[in-house]
Amino acid sequence: MGKRFMVMLLLLAQGCISGDENFRDVLSAPHKFHLQQVIITGIFHNRLEDHAIYLTNGSSKAEAVWVEFSEFFLNSSKFDNLDGKTVRLTGIFMEYNKGHLDQYAGSLEEASIVIH
Repeated sequence: MGKRFMVMLLLLAQGCISGDENFRDVLSAPHKFHLQQVIITGIFHNRLEDHAIYLTNGSSKAEAVWVEFSEFFLNSSKFDNLDGKTVRLTGIFMEYNKGHLDQYAGSLEEASIVIH
């Protein structure tokens, strides 16, 4: 747990991609962010066949990124109370994994929640 926490702090200190503007950047040019560590903020959906982060409440799946949480994070967190809430996530962006039925702009792999 300590090692993962230190990695997240290091990434934050280095000024990784963060915030809504950067979420828009990822959506508009996913090839530029493929295999990159990103931090994005948006509306989290924890629903049947819709485990994703959306740019806004009214966004379509084309303006959303499928979320694959790290096993460590899945074992230590509960997500039921996060559905529909604004969250900040970090993970590796994958342009070609487009989530359930290939409906999303890409996926965030090994994702975890960034707590500020």
